[in-house]
Amino acid sequence: MTDATEYITVDHHYNSMTGDGDGVVVNYGIKSIHNASGDGVTITAVLLERPRIISANVGHAWDLPANTFGAAYASFMGSRNFSPDDRPPVRFMETEELAYVAMRAREVHDFWHTLFGLPTNLIGESALKVIEFEQMLLPMCLMSVIGGTARFSEKQRTLFYQHYFPWAIQAGMRCTDLMCVYYERHFDEDLEDVRRRWGIIPAPLVPMPKAARVA
Repeated sequence: MTDATEYITVDHHYNSMTGDGDGVVVNYGIKSIHNASGDGVTITAVLLERPRIISANVGHAWDLPANTFGAAYASFMGSRNFSPDDRPPVRFMETEELAYVAMRAREVHDFWHTLFGLPTNLIGESALKVIEFEQMLLPMCLMSVIGGTARFSEKQRTLFYQHYFPWAIQAGMRCTDLMCVYYERHFDEDLEDVRRRWGIIPAPLVPMPKAARVA
């Protein structure tokens, strides 16, 4: 029998919070990200330099020590055969700068998976969408949560709402403004150190079934 945590893996790289479905809503949401205060120096550097999270720029993460944030990201990507180059281009933004912010929102998605320790199955993606909504207030994040949880079995839905949903609400509110982080500059730092600095609460451990605990 399938365990409550085993779901189909969603189309992770194309299930983006900045999809092209509703240009007006997306532009409104991306403008709110663009106008976020956060760390003014950092977000200014990101907007001026416009770094892209592509293989040519982040490939060195695969060579970093195992305890680092970069190595954890590389492990997350490599274990799933994901490539930083898989993200589709952003369309229908009003300006080039808004288009970059939208692209950045897509590309940091894998960093957030790494930092929060979330899998890429349906429950993991749904939990991360809750955090994304808390962080960016994009309506499509909330719609993704509604759509994702509608596909849960009763057992999966209970697990999500009892364990992951309350955690995701707290985690999204407690952490720093994650769109204002220049992640690439912290690859060589200890994973637990950056989690503490950015107020990251890793995902809760999945509770073991009673039968397994008795055994």
